[in-house]
Amino acid sequence: MEKNNNILKIGVLSLCLMLFLSLSVQAKPGIPLTPKSKSKALSYSLVGTLAPVAVSIPLLKDGGSAGFALGSFGLLFGPRLGHLYAENSNRFVSGLIIRGLAGGVAIFSVSKFGIDIWGNDSWDTFGPIMVFLVGGVTVVASSLHDISTTGESVDWYNKQHALSQIKLQPCYWANHQALGFSLGYRF
Repeated sequence: MEKNNNILKIGVLSLCLMLFLSLSVQAKPGIPLTPKSKSKALSYSLVGTLAPVAVSIPLLKDGGSAGFALGSFGLLFGPRLGHLYAENSNRFVSGLIIRGLAGGVAIFSVSKFGIDIWGNDSWDTFGPIMVFLVGGVTVVASSLHDISTTGESVDWYNKQHALSQIKLQPCYWANHQALGFSLGYRF
């Protein structure tokens, strides 16, 4: 009698375990099963930066403010589009703040003192010109840094969402005539 009870308990436990393990394990519902692409993120950053800047160059030669606005938009937002694609909004915002502040300081230094940066050799304007150059170099360096680190954001995204692709299922191993488990991982 006791032997039958143990067999019954093992059978019920096995059936419950098989039913439980036949379901797929997923970390979060609704997460896409395809990883993000580094080349796509880099393309977003490069095109988002270079296209507005290239279009703004002829507009700047005509002396219009539309060229300045378009070029500024490309330098502020473009380098971070790859990070936005990788759903890393913290990096998107931080780069935007750095470039916005540095660009604002550079523009303020020129507009406040009414300086012609290219045609004035006076030592009185040396300080504001240096502030303008430091701000401009900071904007360019931050843009290059943001473009070069888009791959890190893609790696971060892919690492954070890797658990959504684990699958654990019961299976029968015919070679050994035994029940077992199958663990699948796709990335």
